[in-house]
Amino acid sequence: MKNTPSIVEHHLESLTDQLKGWQSSKKIPPVLLLTGIRGVGKSEIALFLAKWMNCESVGIVESELSMGLFGEPQPTSTSLLPCGTCPSCMRIQNEHWLDLIWVKPETHEKMKTSKMKIDALREVIQSQGKGAREGAHHIIVIQNAEQMTPQAANSILKIMEEPPLRWIFILTAPDASLLLPTIVSRCQRIALKPMTSEKIKSLLKEQEVPNDRISVASELSEGSYKKALELTEDDVWKSRQKLFRFLDNPFQEFSEISDWACQSEANFHLLLDQFEHFIEDCIRWTLQPQSHQWKNTDGIESLCEHTKTVSKNFGSIENSRFFWMKRMKELSEMRKKSEAPLNRKILTQEILHPWIEAGS
Repeated sequence: MKNTPSIVEHHLESLTDQLKGWQSSKKIPPVLLLTGIRGVGKSEIALFLAKWMNCESVGIVESELSMGLFGEPQPTSTSLLPCGTCPSCMRIQNEHWLDLIWVKPETHEKMKTSKMKIDALREVIQSQGKGAREGAHHIIVIQNAEQMTPQAANSILKIMEEPPLRWIFILTAPDASLLLPTIVSRCQRIALKPMTSEKIKSLLKEQEVPNDRISVASELSEGSYKKALELTEDDVWKSRQKLFRFLDNPFQEFSEISDWACQSEANFHLLLDQFEHFIEDCIRWTLQPQSHQWKNTDGIESLCEHTKTVSKNFGSIENSRFFWMKRMKELSEMRKKSEAPLNRKILTQEILHPWIEAGS
């Protein structure tokens, strides 16, 4: 496939054994489970597999479909890449393929985590018994499968137990443990590895991200390209500078940060995310104060001054480490509390108040 996306290239090494095995046996497991951290490329790999399975140059077909008009064997390819130019590849890429159904959770503006109810799977359930219409395989991608309600999961499980001929399910989830064991037992798992910071740097350069943001985003991404890309957005970058000013003058900036975090759920969770990055850097600093390499390089001055102030106010580096570890635990608790209909301003102030005492 010409111009293979870099994310797919990164994961091809992990997929090679499976692809070769399917080519050799001319059989694909009916239920695949792609796991990996958010933003590692599960959706991209699902689309890649859909193309590869139906590519007219490479596609893997069942034995009865691999014969020509007069019963002669059709020529096959051993390529690990779909061509990207045949009608099947083009139509799948443009979402015009009747045999590719993409199921996603319903989104709710007021909910941090959406759910996938049985209605989202209605088309799949109603088409049970029908084979592939356009190509070799009828593919159902269930994105964020961990968000299926028990009713939805059980409804689709019945089809997975005895899938129609040439039906392929591709489920994506951060971790297999988040799915019902009965679902997982039907799957062949493919674990996608986090990306290296160097790989993410190269991907960000392809997107023409400003150089001063690439290093920070790649270091804080935890192997997730999507997370890195989000960190480079203008709004996030401006918000980080706002939060660094809070570390410099927590008492003076308290009201502004509190009001900003309460404006939207996005701002509130952005505050949680960025404070986690700051705290992790500070905790690592306590282990090697003289040689610590800061990940948040855009706020080194603020973080260095903050660590000195907190260590001085609490009497030692060890005591400051305890302070930051306690703050990290609080952030985790706040994430859980934020899923309930509580006052966001109260939660924000609970997060910020300890920093005033520590930084004064």
